[in-house]
Amino acid sequence: MLLRIALIVSVLALTACASRTYRPAVEEPLSKIVSNGCGRNGDTVMVTGQVSQASENSIVLADSTNPATTLAINLPGRGSPSSTMRRWFGTSKYELTDQRLNELKAQGTPLMVTMECKGPRVTPVARGIEFPNPDGTRVAIAY
Repeated sequence: MLLRIALIVSVLALTACASRTYRPAVEEPLSKIVSNGCGRNGDTVMVTGQVSQASENSIVLADSTNPATTLAINLPGRGSPSSTMRRWFGTSKYELTDQRLNELKAQGTPLMVTMECKGPRVTPVARGIEFPNPDGTRVAIAY
């Protein structure tokens, strides 16, 4: 009897682990994400687009081939006490990100966002933003 219980617990543990298998981020066309949704809660997706709007809390990307196709993405981590304190003594990461994103918008430079899906009809959250510098090097902002 004890052996059966151990076997059942082992099978349940293996089944639970299999459902939480790591899946790497996959690049998808922005238009596909807008049409079909971001994916399952926890999926990580990369999209490329141009900045349509940007603030310290969110970014709206537009498809390069169809500017009417847009996707809103939240930028995480804005409300911590340490970030509020840093704003008193200098420019925060969020202010610098907002400034740089608006520069990229003005230049028409495309960028890639790695984002985490939060489920159907829920705004995804950025995990990283990557774009080229004028000298050709790449810049990445991680969240």
